[in-house]
Amino acid sequence: MKKIKQPQYIEDVEIIDAGSEGMSIAKPEDKVVFIPFGAPGDIVDIQVFKKKSNCFDGKILNIKKESDKRVKPVCQHFGLCGGCK
Repeated sequence: MKKIKQPQYIEDVEIIDAGSEGMSIAKPEDKVVFIPFGAPGDIVDIQVFKKKSNCFDGKILNIKKESDKRVKPVCQHFGLCGGCK
């Protein structure tokens, strides 16, 4: 893995699938990008910041349209502590 020198910002990306370990998958510009905390059907703006051998890591900057599959977390600390099972 290596960090990208200049992070790339991509707008209006659709999350197309859910992966393992809380990651979602998008394919903007034919690049496979793994993004945490996305739900299939979300339309988001993302920042791509790390290149792996054949894919990228990114993060959501803005959710433009929430998916109907998205649910509100039960715990107010969701995403911070990692203690809930």
